[in-house]
Amino acid sequence: MSPASPPTPLPTGIHMASPTPAHREPGALGLSAGLGAAAVALVAAWVSLPLALGLAGALGVGLGLWAKQRADVRGARLQELSARAMREVEGKSLSGEASPIRQVDEAISALTMSLAQQRRHLRRHRDVEAAILKSSFGGLVVVDRRLQVRAINPVVRQLLPAVPDPVGRPVIEAVPYAPLAQVLEEAISKGEPVEQEQISGRFDLLIRAVPLGEAGGAIAVLLDITTARRAERSRSDFVANVSHELRTPVTSIIGYAETLLDDPDALPGDSREMVEAMHRNATRLFRIFDDLLQLARIEARQKDMPLERLPLAELVEDAVDLHAESAEAREVELSVVLPPGLTARVNREAFAHILGNLVENGVKYTQAGGRVKVSAHSEGDRVILEVDDNGPGIDPVHHARIFERFYRVDIGRSRAAGGTGLGLSIVKHLCLATHAKVSVRSLPGRGSTFVLSLPT
Repeated sequence: MSPASPPTPLPTGIHMASPTPAHREPGALGLSAGLGAAAVALVAAWVSLPLALGLAGALGVGLGLWAKQRADVRGARLQELSARAMREVEGKSLSGEASPIRQVDEAISALTMSLAQQRRHLRRHRDVEAAILKSSFGGLVVVDRRLQVRAINPVVRQLLPAVPDPVGRPVIEAVPYAPLAQVLEEAISKGEPVEQEQISGRFDLLIRAVPLGEAGGAIAVLLDITTARRAERSRSDFVANVSHELRTPVTSIIGYAETLLDDPDALPGDSREMVEAMHRNATRLFRIFDDLLQLARIEARQKDMPLERLPLAELVEDAVDLHAESAEAREVELSVVLPPGLTARVNREAFAHILGNLVENGVKYTQAGGRVKVSAHSEGDRVILEVDDNGPGIDPVHHARIFERFYRVDIGRSRAAGGTGLGLSIVKHLCLATHAKVSVRSLPGRGSTFVLSLPT
């Protein structure tokens, strides 16, 4: 009897194999699981399949409801955000406060209004500037700090040669007239007004330049003063001729009066007093005519008074010495205080007359026991010379006019002192002719100080 065949072994597990993909190295991927585990898994899957399907369905319904709720919430949020955005655009904040969008809108509106206002202001400013340039009787030239022309009016072309399109060019190219560029440059560098007269064969021209301050640059005014200067010369010639003609008979009156006064027996009774009054008034008339002639000469020589640098000590001492005797007679102390080596650019003859007149006035109007002091010091590019007294003083209301012809602060006091009313006017004209300046500081009862500013 043949032996029985061995029984076929039962599978102990489940085995699966799969070749690797073609793009990888050759091989196989295997998966093995014990039969028990596989059976348990299979039974579990078979038993739980309906339950799993139920759970999956319930889960799907739940997820659907949740998704719908989320969609509803999102829709409501979107609607709310949309409404909020609309309210923000309209400037209405949910909190009741001004919204950022509204604040930005208001700021932009304010800026727009401000810019519009500034444009209107600039337009008005340009219109006013254009009107001034067109309506001015004098020539106007405006330059920046680099002396380039910024504006010019038509009158300039009537007075001076100018290129057709001068704006933006250097002034010396736009208006090729050297004195104009010189005055503008000087005004900008000094930061103060500068004035200059130019006399040519065609006309007399006055150029006055004024700096524009922080804006930089300067503006120059050009005036044709030919007619005015001609009238002044005619008036000056007339005054000189009349004064000269009247001096002759007045000199004769003075001579006859002095002859009568020198002879004690020539005048009976009260006649002497009348002759003395005649002599006194004739002498005053002579001094007035003499001063008028001197003014006429100064005006005629204004362009012919050369300056030279001179030591002041000698000039001041000479002018003061001329009045030392009268100061002593009036019991007025006269003194000079000058630093050594002080010099200034002056015209010798004009300076002697200027200082002599100021010292004479100080001595004349200072009471007995008073003082008159002449002092000087350097101040930048000028020399400041002061004639100070402790006389009656001058009210400030008169300061602006005391250098006018025949102006008197106190008519009675001036005539009693023998003044003509022309002394300070002569001083002013001599100062103008020699590039000096004169001013006064004074208060009633506190004396007077006349200040001379001299170039160095």
